[in-house]
Amino acid sequence: MRITEVKLPADYEGKGLGRTNMNRLGSVVVLAGPNGGGKSRLLHSVFLAVADHPTPLKLSDLQDQVVGRRRQLEQLRNARAAMSREDNFAQIQFQIQAVEQWLQKYEDTMALASMIALNHAGDDRPVYHYVPRPGGLVDPSDTIRRNALAAAVEVSKGVGFQFLQEGCLAYIGNVQDRWFHATHPQVTITESEKIKAVEDYQRLCDDIRRLLGTQLNRNLDGVPALWGRAIPTAGLSEGQRLLLQLAVALHAQGMRLSEAVLLLDEPETHLHPAAVVDVLETLRKATPDGQLWIATHSLSILAWAPTDSLWFVRGGQVRWVGRDPELVLTGLLGDEHGRERLEAFLQLPAQFASNRFAADCLLPPAVVMTDGDDPQLQQIRNAIHAFRRPSQPLRLLDFGAGKGRLLAALREAHNDSQPFTGVVDYRALDASADDRDQCTSLIDAIYGAGASAVRHFRGEADLESQLDAESVDVAIMCNVLHEIPPSQWLSVLGHGSALARCMRPNGFLLIVEDMHIPVGEKAHSHGFLLLDTYPLKGLFGWREADPAIQLLAEREGRLKAWLVPASLLKRVSPETRSDALLRLQTYARKELHALRQRPPSFRNGQLHGLWTQLFANASLALDDFGGRIEHG
Repeated sequence: MRITEVKLPADYEGKGLGRTNMNRLGSVVVLAGPNGGGKSRLLHSVFLAVADHPTPLKLSDLQDQVVGRRRQLEQLRNARAAMSREDNFAQIQFQIQAVEQWLQKYEDTMALASMIALNHAGDDRPVYHYVPRPGGLVDPSDTIRRNALAAAVEVSKGVGFQFLQEGCLAYIGNVQDRWFHATHPQVTITESEKIKAVEDYQRLCDDIRRLLGTQLNRNLDGVPALWGRAIPTAGLSEGQRLLLQLAVALHAQGMRLSEAVLLLDEPETHLHPAAVVDVLETLRKATPDGQLWIATHSLSILAWAPTDSLWFVRGGQVRWVGRDPELVLTGLLGDEHGRERLEAFLQLPAQFASNRFAADCLLPPAVVMTDGDDPQLQQIRNAIHAFRRPSQPLRLLDFGAGKGRLLAALREAHNDSQPFTGVVDYRALDASADDRDQCTSLIDAIYGAGASAVRHFRGEADLESQLDAESVDVAIMCNVLHEIPPSQWLSVLGHGSALARCMRPNGFLLIVEDMHIPVGEKAHSHGFLLLDTYPLKGLFGWREADPAIQLLAEREGRLKAWLVPASLLKRVSPETRSDALLRLQTYARKELHALRQRPPSFRNGQLHGLWTQLFANASLALDDFGGRIEHG
């Protein structure tokens, strides 16, 4: 299970926090900030919100009942209006209040459902809040009699981790004893009890092996052992004790480790900086379908965590700082001088950012779902607003539709003065099957069951077989062009392409790109190629007498949107491709010269990694497709 979005009102559950809005959450979420800033309170708030989140079964039952309840309320109110107070007025009034209270509980439940988004369809809530505690594990053989041993085992089964030190070893011994007796030749328990005892022990062994890298055994005295030694005398480090307690808690509370959401409050407490990183890396590998939330002010954890996982919490307010991690450093170290002293001691953030960007360029791009507040989607909505016609819907082709985030954003922003389907005639093209189900489900939900059969195209042949020629008003490429290999530019954009044939003569291609992508990627054999206005004009062979390639929007010098007249698609050729690559190479070289004159920072290091890759990618593409390569 993973928490994908958090939307909590101000002062939720009396925690004194501001309004919380966190989205696009991945497998790791790091809450950094000074003491008293609200990290622990936010972790606890998330835990409570997930615990209160209604199950799919409950929501389904409520939605089935609400229509009948509202109809009943209307009938009761009509009956009350028709009677005098001498009739059964008080009884009717009591019934009305009871129905109103039920509907209010329904509204409260729906409000809870909107606070947390989970990618989990089950009715369980596998989320655990752990605060490390100092000290060793209690050895049951020394301090607990047999009747007290059972109590310690039950303690470990309670929700949470606060009593694990007392019951951890007792619980392991109990599970191991049941397995040992179940496998004895003279066992008297039922077959189902035997199977359960064996399965329980195997699952505990598997979790301990994943977290500690060793097999749980039993010595000759019947005491649980690790590395051939009884656990109480095995010399476990603080980090190993933490991992062992986690394994026991998840097992005792019936949770599969791989799906757990672990809320870790300052796991660096009592752990060496290197040890805490080892613990977190172990947990991340052991929870491939789960999630780690970490509240911390440890610099070693911040260096380990993915940059896009960072959130800064101060004064009860939380904000994403994945593109500005220097804010976290300054906030934790007190002032600018503290950060500068750390930079002098450690590698410069610029080096870290540049190296990480370069490393990411060996990995394929990731697809994310965004909400309607995404600035790029706002740019697209503003751009296509001018094309809307009152007489007929605007036909849009979402090129590389992915999960359908553009359609979702357009529908979310639409006012209900007229039906959305009468304003936007949406069509999607995406050859990849990775996100097809999500996109087609969205199309069917908006345009009706089965609509995706004629609105989602799996390739250019499918597109041309379903659409008339010259029927598309606007084709949209949002963060797509940089992922298309230059070997395909002619077949995708050129005169003979399916895209060119389906566009109206007076239509437009809308290209939207993040020109400073924060994470590198290997989209194709030439990496990725971001074409700004100058290279774009080269690709489409633009001349002064041609209709303009309009830069419609620009946000902070990076989020850009261009309108390219459909008539220019016929200009794309091997010569214009080489011209575009050469222009990109020249532009990247100038940016690199300028960056090397600026002071080092994480942001400048990230940009250095970006432009280094663009220069290299353009140069390699020119090697393959011809054109003069500049040197010097």
